[in-house]
This record gives sequence, C-alpha cells and structure tokens, in this order.
Amino acid sequence: MVLAACDAGRGQAVAGEEVLGLATALLGQGTPTLVAPVIPVPDGETVTLMEAYHCGLAAGRSPAEALAVAQQRTRDAGAPEQATAAGFVCLGAGLTPLRF
Repeated sequence: MVLAACDAGRGQAVAGEEVLGLATALLGQGTPTLVAPVIPVPDGETVTLMEAYHCGLAAGRSPAEALAVAQQRTRDAGAPEQATAAGFVCLGAGLTPLRF
C-alpha cells in the first residue's frame, strides 16, 4: 500500500508504550508492506518520486527496492523533490515483488 500524502507513516507514542497512527493500524490489520512519508510532504513535489516508484514496481522490483531506486532518481529533480523523497520509508516486509 502507498500513502503518498502528509506524514501518514508517522506514529504517535501514547501511554503504555503503544504507538497509534494510520501506518500502525494498517500494518496491524495485515497490510504486508506500506510506503509512506514520516514528515509532512507537499503534493507537487511527490509526483517525481511516485512516478519513479510505480515504474519500479511495474518492472518487478520489490516495494523497498523500488522506493530506494526512486529516491536516488530524484537527485536531478531539485532540492524540494529530494527533500520530499527523503521523507518516505518502506514499512513491513517490503520484499515481495508485486505482480500486475
């Protein structure tokens, strides 16, 4: 699953050492892999990363590898795109390639 907006991957620690958040809920309900930002990201600067990420998935890369390659490809896109790309993480297994 991909959440490409805001800081949807960030959890919030609460009393009892529990972590709450959308990513925690999705992973806890069986989502095997989640790609999401852990910092607030602007929509426009996310486009370059998401295009490269989805091309990587379509080429048979695992979610983790597709994200890493997409993040590397933002180096030539400019500082805002680089900063946005750096805010994304792959949570969960991240190893199983998706088939379309």
